[in-house]
Amino acid sequence: MAGVLFGLTFLLAPDRGMIAIAHRRARQRWEFAQAMLAIHLLNHEDLPNAAQESRIEHLHEHLRWEPSLAARVVRRAERQGTVLYQNGYLALTERGRQVARQAIMS
Repeated sequence: MAGVLFGLTFLLAPDRGMIAIAHRRARQRWEFAQAMLAIHLLNHEDLPNAAQESRIEHLHEHLRWEPSLAARVVRRAERQGTVLYQNGYLALTERGRQVARQAIMS
């Protein structure tokens, strides 16, 4: 019985259990991907090649993301309010610029 309780605790502990750790790592991966997207867009903002660099299809070339991953990262970034996706182009919001600058500084 003690083994079962230990196993449940090992899996379900709120901050240190395996499920909590897996959830935290998944969240961190998405946050990192969104920060990379914001940094990429900030680096090309106001440059002559900004239009080309701000297309989802172009993310594969620079960030080496598969198209499905790029689309998912963009959707999540839109929900977080860091990017806008209109007419095939991505643009940073002010919040997105802050995320990029903060990621660069840390």
